[in-house]
Amino acid sequence: MNQRLEMKYFWNFLASFILLSSLTLNLNAQTVYIDYTDDEGLTAVCAWESARMFKQPGDPDLVGTVLFGEEVTHLGQEALVKEEKRNYLLVKTKEGKIGWVNEVFLVKDAGLVVVLEKSRLYENQASFSSAKDDFILAGELAILNNYQDDWVFLIGKEKQKSGWIKGKNILSVDSEDISVASMLDKARSRKNSDDQLAALSRIGQTRGFGESRLAPIVREEIRRIQLGEKERENFFREEDEFRENGEDDLAVDIWNSGDSRGRNRNELNRLDRLSDPNNIVKESQNYKLERQEVVDFNTNRTLIRYRETGTIAPVRAKNPPSIYYAYHKELPKGSKVLLEVPGTDKYVELTIIAPLKKTNPNMIGMGSGLLKAVYGESQAKNVPSATILYYKE
Repeated sequence: MNQRLEMKYFWNFLASFILLSSLTLNLNAQTVYIDYTDDEGLTAVCAWESARMFKQPGDPDLVGTVLFGEEVTHLGQEALVKEEKRNYLLVKTKEGKIGWVNEVFLVKDAGLVVVLEKSRLYENQASFSSAKDDFILAGELAILNNYQDDWVFLIGKEKQKSGWIKGKNILSVDSEDISVASMLDKARSRKNSDDQLAALSRIGQTRGFGESRLAPIVREEIRRIQLGEKERENFFREEDEFRENGEDDLAVDIWNSGDSRGRNRNELNRLDRLSDPNNIVKESQNYKLERQEVVDFNTNRTLIRYRETGTIAPVRAKNPPSIYYAYHKELPKGSKVLLEVPGTDKYVELTIIAPLKKTNPNMIGMGSGLLKAVYGESQAKNVPSATILYYKE
């Protein structure tokens, strides 16, 4: 009797173990292996534009669709369809739909974030020398999959790029920011600039847009496209007063690679970083000065790169050589600085032609022609701040 009970309990245990660990089914003439995992309750995020949900793994009947950035709950079951050589996850949407999704389209144990500043991706968080050529753009949606200290690992749309960035403080999980970022993603994907501008303008008309931290990013995106259009029309010209003085019109394309004043950031990337870029020398409410050691690959010289951000003072120089001039408090006359062009990966080279008075509360002084060329006609009088780069040995 005892032996029969022991055998009964043994078979019950074995049946339960098989049920809870692995099942082999035959659905629509396909062999499906179902495993029960410890991932039940974990959040998974769709990394593709859309991913189909099926009633059963390997079954063509659809339950619904999961869209890019949508978070679903892993229900703890995975299925390998032998003939397809695909692994499926059983997930539940926020609307309560349950179905199987190809694992390739999901990132497990992750969350959706918005990156608020353009950031370079790194292979690992241990060294800045592991820098990649890829960037996460300001306002871009990404999937956060891991973090360590102040470093976070991000995966881009359709897993086309991934890597570590430094700075948890430049990420947002706010629902309004994510909503604006989603619209921005769709606008950026439009094929021509007219459609992009129309889509971006619609974002600005949505309720609550002004309170979103992405509002400046969207405005810069609009300005970037408008500047690009004006560039093709030879929009950039010298200040009106120069023309009145008989100066020749200069249809200056600041992004022309043949113009020494237009610099692409790829050129700056030849300088290998030796120190953390967040080595802040000075910082206040409206000012920041960062210092970084770099090595110029072309000359093997060690330089100090300074990145300075602060407010702008409009100035009017007497007979300047061109619109590409600036005043500065510290840098001597003749120094060269690189002005970041907002919303692009480009710089404009400026020449310091005079000192900015020590009593002036602003960081740098620039003429109206330059302000119009870089920031646009409508924004030239209300530019909040500028960022410049310069080097010292």
